[in-house]
This record gives sequence, C-alpha cells and structure tokens, in this order.
Amino acid sequence: KYLGRQYDIHGGGMDLIFPHHEAEIAQSNACIGDPHSHELNEARYWMHNNMITYSGQKMGKSLGNAIGLEEFFTGNHPLLEQAYSPMTIRFFMLQAHYGGTLDFSNEALKASEKAFQRLSEAFVRLNLIKPETLPEKSTKEFPELAKFEGNVRGFMNDDLNTPKVIAALFDTLATINEISIGKNPGVSSEQLVLFRNSFNLYFTDVLGLKADENAASVSGKTEELMQLMIALRKEVREAKNFALSDRIRDGLAAIEIKIKDTPQGTEWYVES
Repeated sequence: KYLGRQYDIHGGGMDLIFPHHEAEIAQSNACIGDPHSHELNEARYWMHNNMITYSGQKMGKSLGNAIGLEEFFTGNHPLLEQAYSPMTIRFFMLQAHYGGTLDFSNEALKASEKAFQRLSEAFVRLNLIKPETLPEKSTKEFPELAKFEGNVRGFMNDDLNTPKVIAALFDTLATINEISIGKNPGVSSEQLVLFRNSFNLYFTDVLGLKADENAASVSGKTEELMQLMIALRKEVREAKNFALSDRIRDGLAAIEIKIKDTPQGTEWYVES
C-alpha cells in the first residue's frame, strides 16, 4: 500500500534474517508475487547490521549493559564514566562497518571523542584557508588530495565502507595543517577548492558529521598558543639555554606536536 510492490532497501539486525525477514519475503511473495517474475523479493537490497556489544559482551537489558542514546548523551548510566556528544557517538559508529560488530566501551568512546575533535579542527582549518593566498599552479604532486574524491567514492560504493572513508579523511590532515599554518607545500588554489569541496561533502553530507562547536575557537587558540611557544623557545635559544629549548621541543613531541626549525622560521604540525 505505501511502498509499492518492491522497494530499495530493507534494514535490520542479523539476528532477524531467520525467521522474521525470510517470513516477510514469503508472505509478500504469496500476497503480491508473480510466479513468472524474477523480482519476487520485496526489497532490492537487504542490509543487516551486526551485533552491538559492550566491552565484548552482548548488550541486553537482562545483563544490565543496555545503554540508550539519551543515556550516552547525559552520561546517566552506571557503566558510563562521562557524557558523550551525539556527534561523538555518530563518529564512533561510523568507524565500524555496519556489517561488523560494534563494541562500546568508555576507552573506545574517549578515543573516538579525541579523534573526532582532531578531525573537527582540521575541517575548520581547511575552511578558513583563503585560496587567493595559494599559487595558481601546483609545484608538486599531492596524491592524497588528487585521489581523494575517487577513493572515498569507491569506499562508499563498496557496501558503505565508512571506516575507510574516515581513514581517507585522516590521511589528508598533515597536508591541511601544512597549508593552514602558511607552510606552502605547493598546493594550488584550484587544488584546494576541489579538495575542500570534496572533503566537506563527505564530512557533512555523506557521513552526516558536524564539526564540534568549540573546534573553531580551539583551532584558533591552538595556533596562538603555538606561536607563543615558538617565540619563547626562540628567546631561550638566543640566550643559549639549549637544555630548556630541547625540553620545550621534547615536551611538545610527547603530545604529538612536532616543531621544525627552517631558514624561514620555526614551523609546527600535529603528527598524523
């Protein structure tokens, strides 16, 4: 009545394949099926998601480890150490293929929260770059940018392989950071616009992600803080206090921030 004789996608858990979905097909075919047709199946595609577990144990109300979305957002559950934003939960789920097991734990959620914050900051940085500040023509090859659109499109066409799409987004972060801090690696304005349009499309429209509302201010404050650290380190080096200079460099490296001294000045980037 509502969807017609055949529709595109039918979803559900793997535990529903038998008997529920097979019974659905039998009932539908018996009701409206044409024995001379090759299209007796009610749906063109059946997409079954795998099980959800918590710390390796199947989620279930009887086990006391079933957590609702509202409880994730408020942190109001005995198994949760904190609240997690809706985007963190969405990002966490997208990091696993829908056909694979999704295992929740505080450790995994915190790691996703950190990773999503990093991706959000890169998204903001990318969209703050002004194309007019870049050369018209590229001076070198950037395969991670040139092949990005084709790669992520192929991953989505491969049974919605969102983990590989997210990995492809992260593969571009080092280059995004280089451009945003003024270290011109030779990316042209045309390359930037094409890549940025594609990055934004998959980040927002395809994956349905929204940059953390604090990402813009965090990104800006991080830049200001790093410039201050670089200036202080320069003063320390000019005073020939190389032990303190190395301590600053090593301390930043310990939190995955690399600084590099060049003839043009000191640059910084986050290790990918």
